[in-house]
Amino acid sequence: MAAPINNQYALKFDTSEKRKELCNKYCEYVRQGFGKEYFPDCDYDTFKIYCEKYPEDFPTDIVTTAEREGKHAVQKVLFAGMLGKIPGFREKTAIFVAKNMLGWSDRQNMTVEARNIDPVVLYLPESLRHKGS
Repeated sequence: MAAPINNQYALKFDTSEKRKELCNKYCEYVRQGFGKEYFPDCDYDTFKIYCEKYPEDFPTDIVTTAEREGKHAVQKVLFAGMLGKIPGFREKTAIFVAKNMLGWSDRQNMTVEARNIDPVVLYLPESLRHKGS
């Protein structure tokens, strides 16, 4: 459900001390490998607004380092599982986590721009053509 128009939710952290505490809690949360979109204390869009509006309370280097450390924590678990160091590790779950939390993909998304190029006709000698089995 959407928040009411003209709500005052963003004023919840109205002092520098409250904002610094929010930043510390957020950094600790994401360092553990949890997704930033699921931080329970504050919506991520609101958190980004705080970061832009109060850079002195949300140091960019600290926030981005915490986010990288969180992704690293997830990767460590995934790699340990793939190496057989975690009993009962489920590969399909690991693939799901890697794709959704780390942005991994099993294929490259490429955009090709069509140009006015003359088609090239290739000749493959009969001896090199694949014959059906």
